[in-house]
Amino acid sequence: MRNLLPLWLDVGLLMIAWLAIAWRFAVAGKGGASRRLTESLTFAALALTLKTGVVYDVLVPHTGPTVLRAVIHGLCLGAVAGVIAMWLSVQGDVRNPRLVPALYLGSGVLLLLLVVLAAVAPRTGEQMESAPDGWALTYFAIFCLPTLAGLVLVLAECIRAWRHHRSRLVGVAVTATYLFLVIDNFTVFAAVAVAALRDDHSLLDSRDVPNGVVFAVLVCVAAVVSAAAARRGAESQWTDPVTEMWLDLRRACPEVALSEPWSLRGREQRIRAVVESVDALAQLAPAISPASVQAVRDQTGAAEAVALAVVLQNLIETDGHRSFSHAGEGVLDKDTITEVAALSAVWEQARRLRASTPTAQCGEEGLSRGFARGATQTN
Repeated sequence: MRNLLPLWLDVGLLMIAWLAIAWRFAVAGKGGASRRLTESLTFAALALTLKTGVVYDVLVPHTGPTVLRAVIHGLCLGAVAGVIAMWLSVQGDVRNPRLVPALYLGSGVLLLLLVVLAAVAPRTGEQMESAPDGWALTYFAIFCLPTLAGLVLVLAECIRAWRHHRSRLVGVAVTATYLFLVIDNFTVFAAVAVAALRDDHSLLDSRDVPNGVVFAVLVCVAAVVSAAAARRGAESQWTDPVTEMWLDLRRACPEVALSEPWSLRGREQRIRAVVESVDALAQLAPAISPASVQAVRDQTGAAEAVALAVVLQNLIETDGHRSFSHAGEGVLDKDTITEVAALSAVWEQARRLRASTPTAQCGEEGLSRGFARGATQTN
């Protein structure tokens, strides 16, 4: 349905939403739950774009209101797929990388089904609610039930995570938003079911205002709040620091991997992460000298643990450790779990430092000389 807002407000909310999402692309995390939230908001903003009056009015003569609405609903399912992927990311376990593409592919298939149903269903009016009972119920079951499943998962996670929120007000606001979406989608399906089974369209008719107003406001508010949360680093609590470091170390030292990271769950996966991280640090130790760590500290003023994590990330990106496989031990205390805990605690901080300080990204010549001196000292 087309947004029922004044032109200035309609376009203004859309522009604010897209600016907030662009901000998230610039400052939010590039992986895990942060990335999935950004993707979900992008799908929601695409749906809002099609609902915005100036866009809707241009498209509807070519597609018809029913098919265009089906596309909007399909984009909302893409947003729900992103929300489910985000929920999976915050559970802590590493998942099969095919799972997220499968979720988005599934939402694409459902979008096509909605469009086909909207195109072929007999109707007495312009909307699917006017289709015969079976057609309308099938259409809204495809749209509402997956949406409800995803929203309920995230709502439960929001309630569970209240105690971890840096701001209780933000936690309550986010929970209230998802609770509203759950109620809203449930009433969509309930309204269609009542209309089909009891021939009572009063509940269906009452949804005109929510469909034409609330969605635009919710998408805009969600985008702005999430952009502010990303700016404050509030999403860092969504990632397990040991897991993040472990996956980077596995990529640098695939020989330490005992199996695929998603082959275990829960406590077993955490133990595997620590064991493989210790082994990987043992592989990387010869390539790191005190001089290379001190070079980063001199350039950035970072603490020693952060500087060491920066040097490790530089090695991982450049495969610099491969040149020093026969050198002696460097500055890493490579056999202790304590080292894994200390480094993982500052791993994301080091990543942000490298992104904001170009000279820390390998200091390329200076740090390379530091690696060379370290290799010379240990031979």
